[in-house]
Amino acid sequence: MARLIAAVLVIASGVCLYFALTQPIVISRLVDLNTMIRVIYTEEVFAASQPAKPVLPAPAASAPAASTPAASAPAPSAPSTPPQTAAAPAAPASTAAASPYETKVAQYEKLFTTMVLGSDAAKKNFADLTQPKGYTAWQSARVLYDAGDVLSGTAIIAFSIIYPILKTLALMVMIIANAKNKTALKLAEWTHKYTMLDVFVAAVTVVALSTQKLLEINTGPAIWWYVAYLIAGFVSVWVLIQAKAKEAPVAA
Repeated sequence: MARLIAAVLVIASGVCLYFALTQPIVISRLVDLNTMIRVIYTEEVFAASQPAKPVLPAPAASAPAASTPAASAPAPSAPSTPPQTAAAPAAPASTAAASPYETKVAQYEKLFTTMVLGSDAAKKNFADLTQPKGYTAWQSARVLYDAGDVLSGTAIIAFSIIYPILKTLALMVMIIANAKNKTALKLAEWTHKYTMLDVFVAAVTVVALSTQKLLEINTGPAIWWYVAYLIAGFVSVWVLIQAKAKEAPVAA
């Protein structure tokens, strides 16, 4: 019975591993045009490019007013005016005016839209460039290889592709061959301690890509398939070890 449960769990982990390797582990996209301009032309750069304001001299003190002659006869009082009606309610305050930096960013955005994206072909290419792109574990490794990061690319291939496949196949062979060797079970338990390296490498990749300010990075569905694969693999190894532990007293 334990063999059957372990076999079902290993098969389930293999299915989860298939989807984990074929689904995107990282989904990235370029930020929108307004954010792109803000990243390149920051508010600090705008402030530094503005000319310094000249310092105006302090106004001179005005001379005291001349004394006026004695007050003449009081002026006749103004005719009384009819009472005014209540004033109409004030219009709602308009939105605050945009800051000079916001105005400059809007100008650059309009300039880019009208000049660079003036044709339909340019608009289509820009839309394709800003579409979300998903990367599987293999595609992520290829991107890192193309960027010259051989170490990270090799780590992803080793721990997120080769290692999980070999581990799953080894567990299936053990179950089919009904291997009850203590050394083989200890090896399975020892290798299982390092299953979290799969998700660890994926997390490192996401963090590394998230440092790029022009990219929006999100984890793909492959992360959840990896988690399901880890849980199924953990339970299958646990079932095999428990079955061996129950058989040990009987054999004694």
